[in-house]
Parts: sequence; structure tokens; C-alpha cells
Amino acid sequence: MIEEKTFFSIDRALVWLQMQVSQGFCWYRGHTNAEYKLVPKVFRPDCTKTENNLYRGFIREAYSLLGNHAPNDLYSIDWLPLMQHYGLATRALDWTTTPLTALFFSVSNETDDTVGHEQDGTVWLLNPTRLNELCWPNGGGIIRNDAPFMRLHMLQAISQGCLPPPKAVAFQSLRRTVRERAQHGAFTIHSGSLPLEQLAESETFLKKIRIPNHKKLFFKELLFTCGIDAASMFAELPHVAQRLMLRTKNSAR
Repeated sequence: MIEEKTFFSIDRALVWLQMQVSQGFCWYRGHTNAEYKLVPKVFRPDCTKTENNLYRGFIREAYSLLGNHAPNDLYSIDWLPLMQHYGLATRALDWTTTPLTALFFSVSNETDDTVGHEQDGTVWLLNPTRLNELCWPNGGGIIRNDAPFMRLHMLQAISQGCLPPPKAVAFQSLRRTVRERAQHGAFTIHSGSLPLEQLAESETFLKKIRIPNHKKLFFKELLFTCGIDAASMFAELPHVAQRLMLRTKNSAR
């Protein structure tokens, strides 16, 4: 069974999260709904487009728009983080190497009007080395973006829309975009719709914390005070403007 803890205060959550790093649990993913599964968007029921058509269409249009941000290799695995960044359904899941980022995403939809009505939030913890030891036949370790193994997977995904085992692999991208750097992004790539938490021995590479729904706004406000908000996560002007408006509103109270 996957270990789960419930926290009512952000300081205790952070202390416990820090204690897990020595055990290899150093990647994090926040969900606003604790019932959400660890399944990439392209494998969810509401995604009706075929993966290879999405990939080909994106790459065809992207070269002229991305400029120096575009990977040089048509089949580079670095296309996946870019596709994720711009909202395309892919076989990747976003993770972060900083727990505060994951905590933000676990409470980011909470407002004064939703207190007590939202679902509990959750932060998943991943041991990426252990995941790769179990799922990657060539051994553990966090895989580099330029590994031949990863290029093969991208090629098969684009040409066939499917991947053979391993079930999932953890890899570190080049962080080509400002958003990836701001969020300290990392990724897992999945071979099918089976949730990561349902893979064999998932209790050895996954843990989770739960944030009760009535505490989410409290967590969100503390994170905002520490400078963790949409402006710092997305590094885009609309969110900067939103931050300034909110601070003006708060100072007027």
C-alpha cells in the first residue's frame, strides 16, 4: 500500500517532505483533487485525438514559431516538454524537483468562494531512480534526454502512436522554456493508460500527502506570502498583473 499522510499545516508538511529526500523521494506533483490518477492526458477518456496526429501536427507548425527553442532533432524527446508547456495532450506527466511548486498546484484552485466545497488536494512524491530500476530493463538512474533509448521511444510514439514496455520512465529535460525553469520541471513518460500508482511495487517509488479541503486556502495564502503564486510558476505577464492586483486589493483591506 502506498504511504499517505494528511497535513493541516504547511510547516509540518515541509518537514516531512524533507525527511523523504534521503530515501530518494525527490520529485513532486500536485493535484487539486486527491482522487485524480497519475495518468497522462493523452490516455484520459476526454482525449479523442490520436497521439501521432497530435505530435506530427505540433512539430510541423512549431519550427517556424519556436525559433531557437525548437529541438534540432525531429525525434528528440525534448519535444515532449514543449508540447506539455503549450497544452498538447502527451504521454508525459509533469513533475517538479521543488515541493513548494507541487504544494502550489495542489491548492491553486481554492478561493474564498470554494472553501469547504473543493476536494482534498494531494502532493505525490516520486523516487525516480527506483521507478527506473523497476521499469527500465537497462537499470536505474534518472535518464538523460539524449539517451538513445529515449529517442527510440519518441520515434515509436510519433510513427505508431504506441510504446512497448517499460511502463514508465523518469527523465530530466533540458528545461528549454522559462516555465520549465520556473517550475523546476521533470517528467515521466508512460507506455499506456495504467495509472502509475497501479504499477507493480508502486509503494516502493510513490508516496503522497493529503491536504484537507478546508485548509487549502490557508496553504495558498501562506505560499503567496512566500512568493509562490501563478506569477512565479508561469513567469508570464498576465499572472504578474494578477499578482499586482491581488496585492493592491489586500493592502486596501
